[in-house]
Amino acid sequence: MSERKITAEMGVECMDEDERQRVLHEQRGEVATRIAEQLGETEEEPRKTIYKIVKKLGADEALRFMQKTLEVEAAGGIMVPDQSRRRTIGGVFFYLIKTEAPPEITKHIFRKKILIKKTKPQKEQAAKAATTPAPEVAPPTPPFTWADRIAVLAEIPSEERGEVRSVKITLIGRPGRIVERRTRSSLPCLRSTSPSNNGIKWPKQSMTRRMC
Repeated sequence: MSERKITAEMGVECMDEDERQRVLHEQRGEVATRIAEQLGETEEEPRKTIYKIVKKLGADEALRFMQKTLEVEAAGGIMVPDQSRRRTIGGVFFYLIKTEAPPEITKHIFRKKILIKKTKPQKEQAAKAATTPAPEVAPPTPPFTWADRIAVLAEIPSEERGEVRSVKITLIGRPGRIVERRTRSSLPCLRSTSPSNNGIKWPKQSMTRRMC
């Protein structure tokens, strides 16, 4: 008997939506339990799949597939793909659903198994990554200070050391009044505390005067 006939006899049309869904759930559960017992399915996962079949196809169609399963079994059953053995009666039932029911319905019934098959390589990769030891990270290089220069220079052989012949200093800005003194020139320079374009942070002084 279809769900529509069952619910009509029980006056489900007069129920509210929550009560109607509860009654339908109970009816589907009864049909799914009957099919599971005929198939000999006792585990939770296949019984849940049978319930989804009853829900998506309807009770009448699910019972029709159950009857066809019994007929196929009586005629010799169906072999597994490698022909090593016959399918179980539950396997025949699920095989008939997969191959003969509309694909737009079966994709919702067996969706969970498809998702597990797709995500299996990802799980294997995650397990492999978990067992692979992490590469050793080199400790950070300590900062080079001005006091370290003497030890570094001592490591350089004298014949490999260079020679400084001149030094060029470039001042950027606007100098004050220039005072000439024979071999040198003096001028006042002001340095503000505002950061320059190159990101240098100056000491916290409002203005510093230097004689260049």
